[in-house]
Amino acid sequence: MHLWQSLENKSAIILLFIANSVSGVAQGLTVIAIPWYIINTLNEPTLFGVIYFGVTFLSLLWGTYAGGLIDKFNRKNLFIYQNLAGCAILSFAALFGFYFDGISLETASVVFMFSIFIYNIHYPNLYAFVQEISETENYGKVNSYIEIQGQLTTVLSGSLAAILISGSSNFFSVEIKQWSLQQVFALDACTYLSAAFIIFFIKYKPLVQRYKEGGNVLQQIVTGFKYLKQHKNIFLFGTASYGIFICILLATHYILPNYINQILNQPVNVYAEVEILFALGAIFAGITITKIFAKTNAIVAIIIMTVLVALLFFTVNLYPQLWFFYFAFFIIGLCNAGTRITRITFIFEKIPNQMIGRSSAIFRIGAALIRLFFIAIFTLPLFTANLKLPFYIYFIYLMATALLLYKAYLNLYKKKLS
Repeated sequence: MHLWQSLENKSAIILLFIANSVSGVAQGLTVIAIPWYIINTLNEPTLFGVIYFGVTFLSLLWGTYAGGLIDKFNRKNLFIYQNLAGCAILSFAALFGFYFDGISLETASVVFMFSIFIYNIHYPNLYAFVQEISETENYGKVNSYIEIQGQLTTVLSGSLAAILISGSSNFFSVEIKQWSLQQVFALDACTYLSAAFIIFFIKYKPLVQRYKEGGNVLQQIVTGFKYLKQHKNIFLFGTASYGIFICILLATHYILPNYINQILNQPVNVYAEVEILFALGAIFAGITITKIFAKTNAIVAIIIMTVLVALLFFTVNLYPQLWFFYFAFFIIGLCNAGTRITRITFIFEKIPNQMIGRSSAIFRIGAALIRLFFIAIFTLPLFTANLKLPFYIYFIYLMATALLLYKAYLNLYKKKLS
């Protein structure tokens, strides 16, 4: 209660949360439905890996440019434009599907690509806007609320995906027939439009001063690189702290549909249920993480969670039982969200709002390059024939990022070089 009383832009943040929830349903449904459709309905897991590689590569370029847009233009307007763009793309795809009585592989791929593009500007813009309209002392609490709100949305979209993609004959004694992909796209288009409408009514007072910079967006991106070059330990932290997120993003879109189908021998609803448990873990993190690590340095807290996730990925392969898989992804969801809350609060405190969009974009460049590497090797026959190998690779990678984070910790605190 104290948080909401102390927020000067309380109504703006509440409306932003509501809009984020509405548009999050669209994003959640799309990123669950399309991978399952291509990998299992069309039986093209390797092809989806190639598609995901291409989308990630394009996102590398787009995400960098998006960071410049976030720092150059009004962030509220960017929210409206991205939701209207999502509405237009999903509407066109849905109409195409209804007209031709089905969604082609090409259409699904294009929708997936634009959904990832929207995601790549949505969250950096969200956090930059929140930093702009929140008091410094409220950063951690507001970030926790964003995590809770976002993951509740994930639970909702995951539940809807489980019901709509596979159909349900026992949903509160109501029979729900399986939805086609074009019907899902039509629903997504409506949620994007609703989010744009809500954001239009947001009124706020900026709590930080942003000055107008000279040059175009590309020149301002160069300024962002120069800024982080002067703050190398912040750059090391910002890049290495993405470890868990990188693993989860690729696992959700590519590894899990195959792993659940072939290693665990389970149907599509398990995929959605894992997403729900992952989100519930994240919600728990939003409620408790600032209390759990209240007396712990932010970088040390992230190191602890990174090592824990690495051990869980390793153990899941040694003990491939469904109940343990559920438990592991609940804890992984907690650590992923806990790391994000801690990382973003730390970055808010260290990086000025003027540079936050570009800095976040540069951190994501490193994350995207690592994802490209993982996608490239995970689509090789060695990995498609041995579906446990990716989780072992994740174990090694996360332990390495934990060491890099420890180096950043030593430089920033123990050696007093900040």
